[in-house]
Amino acid sequence: MLEVELSITPQRAWIHNISPKYQAVVKILDCKPVKRGGAVQELFEILVAEDQVGDVLKELKSDPSVTGLEVIDVKGGRITGSLISHTCSACKVLASSGCFLMSSTLNQDGTISWLMLGNKSSIKKLLDQLEKQGVRFALKKIEPAKTPNLLTKRQEEVLLSAYELGYFDQPRKIKLHTLASMLKLSPPTLSELLRRAEKKVITEYIKSKQSRRLLK
Repeated sequence: MLEVELSITPQRAWIHNISPKYQAVVKILDCKPVKRGGAVQELFEILVAEDQVGDVLKELKSDPSVTGLEVIDVKGGRITGSLISHTCSACKVLASSGCFLMSSTLNQDGTISWLMLGNKSSIKKLLDQLEKQGVRFALKKIEPAKTPNLLTKRQEEVLLSAYELGYFDQPRKIKLHTLASMLKLSPPTLSELLRRAEKKVITEYIKSKQSRRLLK
């Protein structure tokens, strides 16, 4: 498994309408292909001035390249939600590549930084398709993944904090909202991070058990 960092210059993306206009910080938390139409569903987090939240949501709703907008949570100037993007060719390539998106952040120069995990074939497929689609990109880093169980550093920190503070105890010693506040995350973002981390740990455990059975 390899860890890859790319700097992408997407041709058309809703992010470019939101970030510079409202000086917002936009993060794509996850994306997956939609079965019909070649579109991509994206889970996002937007940080913006609290008095501009309404304007940002109005802008997203009126963007012709966006459909299916769902707002999961609004807290202060933090908006968490999902939408379907119909014009981001780079996102479509990523969603169908088989790579795992660890983080995606829009930079001040208009480029988007992707940090991903993938095997050689999925990474090659990603780079080839980006080139084929005419997407400008720069390969910033490629190296062996440091976490064989696929947990990102943030996922590991969140999972350990949740465990140590009794989130998994019965009854729970700490509520999701309180834990999220301590970790400076929105509850939906924390919930998603925990869900992904738990799935990866459980998958690794099951694979290990299955391998042992085969050796018996």
